[in-house]
Amino acid sequence: MKQLTVVITLLTAFCFLLAMGLPCQATDNTVYVCKNNITGKPRLVNSSSKCNAKEYLVMLTPATDHYQELAFSINSGESYSFALPKVQAPVRIEVSFSLLNGGTETPSEIMYAVVNQDQQSGQMTWIGTNSDGSQLGSNSTVNTQIASIGGGDTVLEVDSLENGTVKMTQGSSSIAGHYIVHLWY
Repeated sequence: MKQLTVVITLLTAFCFLLAMGLPCQATDNTVYVCKNNITGKPRLVNSSSKCNAKEYLVMLTPATDHYQELAFSINSGESYSFALPKVQAPVRIEVSFSLLNGGTETPSEIMYAVVNQDQQSGQMTWIGTNSDGSQLGSNSTVNTQIASIGGGDTVLEVDSLENGTVKMTQGSSSIAGHYIVHLWY
């Protein structure tokens, strides 16, 4: 994730310096990055069609008006971490999921949570809503699972309190899961 942040920061600075030159990002301000399935090494591309079979796509939109969207794929048994915005307020996380196989996940393909990280203790607290509609309120001193899709096959959970990150972990599905995450803060 640190490499990806550096790439995006450098890209933004480069685009600013080249304000009179060619566009550096897609017209919708989305940055497209292909990440290697094994090493995780990011590679900046100019559209979603540039990833090869050994990579998965990460689409990043700039954080504007207290909103950010992430789109990514996760293979079976793998995880994808992302940082919560560093704000002294709860962050709403909305996750939609698809296997892109034409089917519909039962009971639903969405989960969401409201998560807060206390700036002094570093602990996270949340209320998570699973894809079956059940809810759980908890905190990082007791638990790490925030919410799930598919009866727990795909889980949103605390990743690193120190870095303020959470992660999506996909379980035993044989097909890569495709996710869109909306962060509101």
